[in-house]
Amino acid sequence: MSKPDEPITTSTQNSAKQDPTKQDPTKQDQDGVGNDAGQNGKAVSSGQLPLWLGYAGLLPMAGVLAGQWFLPQYAGQLLYLAMLYVGAIFAFLGGIQWGLSLRL
Repeated sequence: MSKPDEPITTSTQNSAKQDPTKQDPTKQDQDGVGNDAGQNGKAVSSGQLPLWLGYAGLLPMAGVLAGQWFLPQYAGQLLYLAMLYVGAIFAFLGGIQWGLSLRL
């Protein structure tokens, strides 16, 4: 029996309190992001995703460098591709600046 001062709780409320892994998937974390987990059940923290995307942005440049090393006969074409990639990156950075200036 419960004491007169204790609120009466249902069994599902008690099991949720006892097992911290059972969380409402629609409930948001402290940073305002929902409890989204990948296919393996592990959530990617918000600090890791930009880091991985930044490293992924280096892959085309690493590919050009490897191509210059292993395929020197295509050095001119590879350099042209590298300049196109860098130009696209600068265009996106300029778009960010433009968007921020329009916001003010």
